[in-house]
Amino acid sequence: MIHGNDEESKYIGLLQRALVAEKEQRSIY
Repeated sequence: MIHGNDEESKYIGLLQRALVAEKEQRSIY
């Protein structure tokens, strides 16, 4: 994986968290 600057890693982290949250919500319903 390509490591960019700090802003990029923060953005990628937020995207991954959003994907995980979405999967968890789907499993609840």
